[in-house]
Amino acid sequence: MNIQFTDEQLKALAKMVYLGNWMINSTLLMKERLETYDELAQYVYSNLDKLKLPDLIKFDKKYNKYYPVKVFDDEMQLGVIKDYDNETFWNELSDRMGYKEFLKKYGEDKIVKMTEEERFLKFQKIIIKFEKEFEDNGIENLEIKKK
Repeated sequence: MNIQFTDEQLKALAKMVYLGNWMINSTLLMKERLETYDELAQYVYSNLDKLKLPDLIKFDKKYNKYYPVKVFDDEMQLGVIKDYDNETFWNELSDRMGYKEFLKKYGEDKIVKMTEEERFLKFQKIIIKFEKEFEDNGIENLEIKKK
């Protein structure tokens, strides 16, 4: 199979490969990494290197591997990944706080008896309250209360 890419498409592919491999392997210990994705990243990076895109990838002779150059790595880590993590944090916080309040307000017995639509609407109403709070105040009003 032979696929043709423009330089811009190749740069986008490099970013997608980087982000995909980061999503899959970044939280794993070295011995736990899923090598299939590391190998695919190396394959894509090696082909980018052949096409002379030095602003993205460099070959390290010492480790016999391709790595993203610092500027590219920083762009992904400090830009795309940081933005994604930030958005995910607020969504997860709203969802988890919302679920806790939803369960407390209605109880499992009532929730199980609700229609899917009713459950969704009531849960969303609570979630929206938390989203508004966090949008307005961040974590300023969050406190840990001991029982």
